[in-house]
Amino acid sequence: MKRVSFYTLGCKLNQAESATIAASFRQHGYEIVDFGQRADICFVNTCSVTERAEQKSRQIVRRVIQTMPRAIVVVAGCYCQLHPEVFSQTPGVNLVLGTVNKFDVLNYLTEITKDSTPLQLVKKLPDSTPFCNPEVGYFTNHTRAFLKIQEGCDMSCSYCSVPLSRGRSRSGLPEQLVRHAQKLVEQSFKEIVLTGVHIGAYGHDLHPRTNLVQLLKKLLAVPGLERIRLSSIDPNEISQELIELVVRENRICPHFHIPLQSGDDEILQRMNRSYRVARFRQVVNQITQRIPEVNIGTDVIVGFPGETDRHFENTYRLLEELPIGYLHVFSFSPRPGTPAASFTGQIDQSTKKKRSQELHRLNTQKKLAFASKFIGGSLQQVLVERNHSGNMAEGLSKNYLRVFIDGNYEFNQIVLVQILQVGTDGIYGKVVKENSRVNAD
Repeated sequence: MKRVSFYTLGCKLNQAESATIAASFRQHGYEIVDFGQRADICFVNTCSVTERAEQKSRQIVRRVIQTMPRAIVVVAGCYCQLHPEVFSQTPGVNLVLGTVNKFDVLNYLTEITKDSTPLQLVKKLPDSTPFCNPEVGYFTNHTRAFLKIQEGCDMSCSYCSVPLSRGRSRSGLPEQLVRHAQKLVEQSFKEIVLTGVHIGAYGHDLHPRTNLVQLLKKLLAVPGLERIRLSSIDPNEISQELIELVVRENRICPHFHIPLQSGDDEILQRMNRSYRVARFRQVVNQITQRIPEVNIGTDVIVGFPGETDRHFENTYRLLEELPIGYLHVFSFSPRPGTPAASFTGQIDQSTKKKRSQELHRLNTQKKLAFASKFIGGSLQQVLVERNHSGNMAEGLSKNYLRVFIDGNYEFNQIVLVQILQVGTDGIYGKVVKENSRVNAD
């Protein structure tokens, strides 16, 4: 039996797509092995969201070539879509695919041997590209499954290359997504994470038009589905209807990841974001008023062209003020082909580093403050993800707390946990009820 391994960089959408491709390989008789094990084919799914992500993609490809000299090396994804020549000119790479035709990898492998001329098959994205999610993903050693519901983006943020690498926004048909969710439940997944580039735009391109709330209602009707989690969603796409659905339905995790990018309206305008600070503040407050236990995370870019100390201070104060549970901090990375790459007022690396460090310190404070609210309080439903040596297990709560618990517990079960201690080294609790289907809040 031939063996294939995967290395996936970047977002949850990339992880979902790698799992879909892995499922196709399995259906054709391949064994999926962990990355680093001996394999006949090594598939690297790249990322281009930042310069650092591109650098990591190149490093991984070089590592594969060095450690697996006889394996067929397939490189695919966003970085390949934008700059296919980087990998087609790398000795040892056999096949280069873009963001759409990577799903057809099995068709191309019939033409490839390790010694054949590298095949570069990246195609320009057409104006209209169909949604592609042909298989239910194959997730190894996971308790949570990623369900791709949407891809592409119609926004034109001045710093972002994703519309260039993934094309226009398009959505999966609700009936197909429900079938995929049913199959994931049959595979014993307790939690499904809805993923996409722009999940708040789900259904806007379909006929008849639909939306994320309607899809959630259909997914909630899937028997046996215990938890649904949303991935990143823009502030303008969080409706009161969505908030109220989360309030009513305890199977939807009380966890929102809402990108801010900047807490200053001038910078948001330069970024060509679709909202302003007042809207972000309003949404965060609406959610926390209705869902007290909610964990709200956000993304922030520091060092955007033209960002002064005053602009950064506005961002810092906003994040300090609002009930944010955690931050993902990125230093601005100019992406070729985007307007912001040629903006005046580029910020030096030392200033970016200083601002990033300040927000990382704030992130530590925010995470500790949020988790500390639950010490000795309401019980948390924790999905056990792994056991560690030393008689300790680890899992994820509905509101996105990573919790360590004494004892070893069955992988992929939900246990009811009381939080006992919170520190910079982690969140610790004890199990008060062990049950694979916990219905209590």
